[in-house]
Amino acid sequence: MLDKEIVKRIIDTFDSHDDSRNEKYEQIKKKDNYWLSDRDRFVGRFFKKYVGKNFILMDKEIVAYHDTIDDCGFYSTCEPMSLYSRDYRENSYHFRGVPVYRNSKKFLHVTYIHAVNQMYGRGFIEMACQDILDRQFHYVLDYNTLKNMQFKEITDEEFDRMAELFRDDRDDRAYKVTRYLSSDEMKARKKSLRKGPVKETVTVMAKDSEAAYKKCTNAIEVEAC
Repeated sequence: MLDKEIVKRIIDTFDSHDDSRNEKYEQIKKKDNYWLSDRDRFVGRFFKKYVGKNFILMDKEIVAYHDTIDDCGFYSTCEPMSLYSRDYRENSYHFRGVPVYRNSKKFLHVTYIHAVNQMYGRGFIEMACQDILDRQFHYVLDYNTLKNMQFKEITDEEFDRMAELFRDDRDDRAYKVTRYLSSDEMKARKKSLRKGPVKETVTVMAKDSEAAYKKCTNAIEVEAC
C-alpha cells in the first residue's frame, strides 16, 4: 500500500496543474503527443514508467446491498463492481442500503494511464488494464483509491505463467455439419433451383459446436461425430 503522504503529494500535484487547453504548449509539442493541458502532461510523464507493467491487485467489489429500511432484511444482488473503478465512481449513487463486498485477486497488465478532465468536478486519473482473460478494467486513481489499494508488481513471466493456466488448449474434434447449398454451389453441381434448397452434411474439425457452425455457410445443424 502507498503511504498516505505520498498519495497526497501526487494528488495535490495533479490538482495544481491546469486542466484547460494549453495553446502555447500545443505549438511546441510533438505531433504524436496527445497531451492538451498541463495536467495531461504531468500524468503522462509521471506515470509513463508504469504503463506496460504487470501487477496483482486485491480488488474490492460490491456484489449486493442490504436494504435496512423498516428492518426488512432484504438483500439485493448486483453485477460485481470494483470500488476503484470508473463505473463505481459514476454510478455508486444507485446503491441503497449497506453494501456487501468481496475481495477479488486480479492479475493485470497496464495499457495506459491518463488524465480525465471534467467540465464540472475536479477530474481524476484513469488507469486502463487488461487481465489474463483479456477483460478490460478502468480504475480511478484518486486520493481515496490510491491510499486503499493493495497491490504487488510482477514480471512478464509471472503474468504469462498465470495466463497459461487459462489458455484454451482444447484439441480440435470432428463435427458433422448439415447445411444448405448456396445458389452458386447448386449451379456448379448442376442442381435444379426449381426443386428448392438442397442439404448436405460435411465433416469439419473445430474446438466446439459453435466454432464448427461458424465454419460453414448456411449451416442449420451441428452434431459431434
